[in-house]
Amino acid sequence: MKHQDDPDKATRALQRCHRDWIKIVESLYDLLDAGKSFEELTVAFDIGAAGGAIPEGLPEILREALEFIRDMREQGADRNEVMNYLR
Repeated sequence: MKHQDDPDKATRALQRCHRDWIKIVESLYDLLDAGKSFEELTVAFDIGAAGGAIPEGLPEILREALEFIRDMREQGADRNEVMNYLR
């Protein structure tokens, strides 16, 4: 008998990804609010990736999140609006 995938498993995986995305965006906002610039963060991610301190693939996700934040700021949304939108 072939094992069937639990349909809730895919839903839980998507929910976990969404929660992780929210945590990433929130952490990046914390860094930006602490005075880091978009450029500083991008360079730090690249250095961390080159040195092996950041897992493979994560720098791309972090850059996408930074781009998302930048786009939302250009549209006039502040941190609270963005976080409420994501939740």
